[in-house]
Amino acid sequence: MNTDEQREFAIRYYRWALEQWRSEIDGGFPILRGIRDSSCTGTLEIMKTQSRDERLEMARTLTKRRHPEAVAALGDTFSTEEQRLFEHWRHLRATLYWESAEYAAVDQPRKKRIAPLRAAIRQVVAPVVGKEVDCCHGVLYRYETRIGRWTVATRIDFTDRQADIIYDHLIRLSEDSRRFAGPISVEKWFGISGVSEWRGLSDEEIPEAVANLALVCRRFLEAAPYLLPQ
Repeated sequence: MNTDEQREFAIRYYRWALEQWRSEIDGGFPILRGIRDSSCTGTLEIMKTQSRDERLEMARTLTKRRHPEAVAALGDTFSTEEQRLFEHWRHLRATLYWESAEYAAVDQPRKKRIAPLRAAIRQVVAPVVGKEVDCCHGVLYRYETRIGRWTVATRIDFTDRQADIIYDHLIRLSEDSRRFAGPISVEKWFGISGVSEWRGLSDEEIPEAVANLALVCRRFLEAAPYLLPQ
């Protein structure tokens, strides 16, 4: 795999992620408000108490920590002050999680609404993410989109015990089975979690959640031609 191309992609992806944060902060967090996950809700609660400059500083810190290859390639480092700010955010987020309904429901059995989720995914998300190439017993979908010489695979997973939906993107050269980049997803590019998921959805909340999933998939796929090396 071409390490120069991977470095080029990592830098472009990192800079794009910072732009997404600025758009979120200035736009009132339209994406993060639509994700039902404690990492997002906790981060939003923390940022409610901050000024715009403090939000941008935290956003830069979270993004830098999740994109170490790009930071190193740019000759930058994760400073002691940024590490302190990250640890402060992690502590606050953990405290909010322990006090949340999501944490209280961890050990409670619940029936996942897979059938309406599958139907909504196929109606709303599938047209965005390309051709369906694989489906494992109706609980793990895989779609592919060709972008120049690249293929972006989108995986949508219903198999987790607690999460209703988990998704990510993987990138490879179309003629090569080896992974070039990924997993990539909205909570990862924002630097707030290693997994992007929606939890505890009621039937009434499924349409909004699936629309938000389609939105974040479209956001990345529309940017991909500019992020990927030609």
